[in-house]
Amino acid sequence: MPVYDGVTPWYADRPVMNINQGFGVSVSSKQPKKALKFLDTMLSEEWQKTLSWGIAGEDYQVGADGVFSRTDEQRKNYKDITWRSHNRLDALLDMLPKHQGKFSDGNAYSPDDQPAEFYATLSDYDKNFMEKYGKKTWLDFMNKIAENPKYYPAWNIKLSDAANQVNQQVTDTSVQNLPKIIAGKPADFDKNWQAYVDSLHKIDVKVYEDAVNAGIKNRLANW
Repeated sequence: MPVYDGVTPWYADRPVMNINQGFGVSVSSKQPKKALKFLDTMLSEEWQKTLSWGIAGEDYQVGADGVFSRTDEQRKNYKDITWRSHNRLDALLDMLPKHQGKFSDGNAYSPDDQPAEFYATLSDYDKNFMEKYGKKTWLDFMNKIAENPKYYPAWNIKLSDAANQVNQQVTDTSVQNLPKIIAGKPADFDKNWQAYVDSLHKIDVKVYEDAVNAGIKNRLANW
């Protein structure tokens, strides 16, 4: 993959925990222990497989080697909105805490992440393309995934109201200026670029930078 000289490619990274969304039990709940027990049960591998893959023998097969697979009809059902509305709990699965990666038996949590299943859903053109390069997934073209830095990702660091306002100002400025720079006449590039830079200089970006750096230092010290 293309990179600057002396820089190691890092186009692919590990999934990160979503810390911006949570799941709780109301203080008004009359059966809080049962509610938590329900969540605990839903997080078991048995139920995670049911919620993600479906019912063995109906929605997928388990091979002699223990690997999950699906028929073309089962893959078609999985993508059919009407079928899903009658056979899956998508709304529940979307909101519940859930697994990522692989189960203890080596199968992927999501059918779409099972290498053979992913390959089976490709068009003949893409399969031929993959075969020419000796690859099975698009991720195979990327760097070997390294461990994420302890503070990663900085984009989900909780910011103060002041820092959020600055961040929004930077975003608004980009939305207003970048289309002119990208789609404008080549002869106007320097003028449009300077206008963009001048607009950014009017924003106190240090408020945002300081907030992000403080968040990074906190994670390095405590995570």
